[in-house]
Amino acid sequence: MYIFDNQKLKISLKENLALDVESFKSQYDSKLVLNIVLIGDNLSSVKYVNLKKKIGAELGVEVIIHQYSGQEKDIHFQLEKLLEQVNNSKQNYEALIFQLPLALEFQKYLDQVNVYSDIDLLSNKWPILLNKSVIWPTVQAIQLCLYEIIFNKFEDKIINLKGKTVAVVGQGVLVGTPVLNWLTKTEATIISINKETKNPKLLTKQADILISGVGVPKLINSSWVKPGVILIDAGTSDVQGNLQGDVDINDLPEDCIICPSPGGIGPITVLSLFWNVLRLAKIKKSLT
Repeated sequence: MYIFDNQKLKISLKENLALDVESFKSQYDSKLVLNIVLIGDNLSSVKYVNLKKKIGAELGVEVIIHQYSGQEKDIHFQLEKLLEQVNNSKQNYEALIFQLPLALEFQKYLDQVNVYSDIDLLSNKWPILLNKSVIWPTVQAIQLCLYEIIFNKFEDKIINLKGKTVAVVGQGVLVGTPVLNWLTKTEATIISINKETKNPKLLTKQADILISGVGVPKLINSSWVKPGVILIDAGTSDVQGNLQGDVDINDLPEDCIICPSPGGIGPITVLSLFWNVLRLAKIKKSLT
């Protein structure tokens, strides 16, 4: 089994991003600010938010965590104030994301985020950003890791999804749906698996590449995949205080390639999120 090590990719991305952030701040005399809304105290969400704050500090991006709990009406009031602040920010560039999962009663606020602050591409205005070559952070992370895996494992090849069969397990807003949207622009054969799919293992065993983002611990094992498969685990779940991925790394074919979770896609997704902070800050400055 080949376990993808993201260290080289992570270091390269972080170094280049830190330089570009410093250049932007110097050129525009402007701070880059990432506002993160966290409602409640879900363990996975708290850990992920703290990781973003840590990486933001290393990159020179100010990360402000707005953690809300208590009465629903009070949270609505605070969210409305925050959205007004972010959407009307002039001097500094301010991005805003809602840490998922997000309760149904608060999901309406996703569409109220200014399109050029929506670095997660979760509002209904996301096609505007795709037209400006801004993509979902998880999709960018998967693309980067696939390129790195193929190049490092098979040096005479480059990644090419033409003629490949790609299975996507899950249709969530952060992984499954964005990945499926991206794949429709490629020449891959796409298999989409959701909770209503009958005999999913019969379908996933046809896949050359399997991408999972359902948040069910150790769901994917050798019974789901064929020999030589490339597995991208983009799912995380909390199991008694520990984060686990969708793939059971101890029950896989010997010749498979795995980008594991936690520790694989997650950190690259966070860096991709900060790349979007910089991209959208540049776009917004060009419009003023």
